[in-house]
Amino acid sequence: MSTDVIILLLRLAAGGTLLVFAGSVAYMIWRDYQQAIDQVIAHERRGGRLVVLESDIPGLAVGQSWVLSPVTTLGRASSNTITLDAPFGLDEYALVTWRGGWWWLQGVNSSDVLLLNSRKLDGPALLTSGDVITLGRVQLRVELD
Repeated sequence: MSTDVIILLLRLAAGGTLLVFAGSVAYMIWRDYQQAIDQVIAHERRGGRLVVLESDIPGLAVGQSWVLSPVTTLGRASSNTITLDAPFGLDEYALVTWRGGWWWLQGVNSSDVLLLNSRKLDGPALLTSGDVITLGRVQLRVELD
């Protein structure tokens, strides 16, 4: 075999190896992209809602519910995601947010009005399914998917 044929075979082998390497990199990028999409879809599926357990506010019936959005505000003001037109209330009571794969509750100017499972909040609190949020004379149960 001549030297030219050996060099040609080495070049073909190197080119084939380069193509296999480039294909492997492309496959890994595609796989990571698919995993990222799956995580986003799983995040969007993680839903929840608030259900009225007890209320003496006219127009707010027991059993009424609201789907939680990634940032859900509760209060008297019509700009809130969930409007609770209570005579005792504040424009903004609380904020429910989706952060880091979990639902969180925190008070917004709510002082003694906001309770979680009959306890006053000192700061943001992690929500779990079945928790009861009390806003004055309104009780809301947390239901998570």
